[in-house]
Amino acid sequence: MEYAVFKLRLQEILQKKTGEEVIVEIRSIPKNNGICREGLLIREPDSAITPTIYLQQIYDAWRNDPVPLDELADRILGLYRRERKNLPEDVSFFTDFFSARRHIYLRLIHYGRNSGMLKRMPHQRILDLAVVCYYRMKDHDLDDATISVMEEHRRLWKVSEERLFAIARANTLRDQKICFMDMERVIREFAGDGEWTQDVSFREDAVPMYILTNHDKMFGAFCIFYPHVQQHISDYLDASFYVIPSSIHEVILVPDSGQVSGHELRAMVTEINHSHVEPMEVLSDNVYYYDREEGKLALFEK
Repeated sequence: MEYAVFKLRLQEILQKKTGEEVIVEIRSIPKNNGICREGLLIREPDSAITPTIYLQQIYDAWRNDPVPLDELADRILGLYRRERKNLPEDVSFFTDFFSARRHIYLRLIHYGRNSGMLKRMPHQRILDLAVVCYYRMKDHDLDDATISVMEEHRRLWKVSEERLFAIARANTLRDQKICFMDMERVIREFAGDGEWTQDVSFREDAVPMYILTNHDKMFGAFCIFYPHVQQHISDYLDASFYVIPSSIHEVILVPDSGQVSGHELRAMVTEINHSHVEPMEVLSDNVYYYDREEGKLALFEK
């Protein structure tokens, strides 16, 4: 059964099982980098919010284990009911700005790949990137769940864009502390399950690399724009340096010691983004360069 037929049949069966008062709908959910995912939503009259069940994942699993659709619908209803228990019934935690403002943070996305979505989002442009706001549900069971802050939310809160970003910036700097790591050490400790091991060796002329993120390892690429961070890193490395946008969650820093060129790094970033990074987590194919003498981060274009 093709996906287009599968999703409509499943929606029909779920609608019959839940009754006329419940609305079962399929909606296209916009994600990062212009990617959309189709989500199945079950809306009960007394629920203000509802979990999203992504249909492509359900379809892929069903193709490997093609149970009757009636049985699959029962499984989905069970999943929905379990997930709904984790969602707060009172949505004032988000709709009331006094309650919500403590949990709004900043993250980076690519400007060009998200140009359509950015028309509906408060944002600030930096280089080829955009800084946007998100709400993190830290006080609920869904600790890693986030909500992208849209223009409609800002208007609901009756807050200016300037104030919104000032609050999100203060929260980010306060709660999301920097994590700066030597990549060689990270790899050694990972290979040794937390302890140094002799099983991993590095060439003496290996290019030194460092990882910059936050302690949660979530949307940590924004750390490169923390106050004075670029200068402090340059002082620590005693050199200008390249910034490789590894993903939306971290960046990799490479001292400009002459061992590798910006062109080589840019080719590496493009290849890795297309083969190893989830499409929704790609930040940019560009490389950035911090010039120590100028004290400025810019796109590498030499």
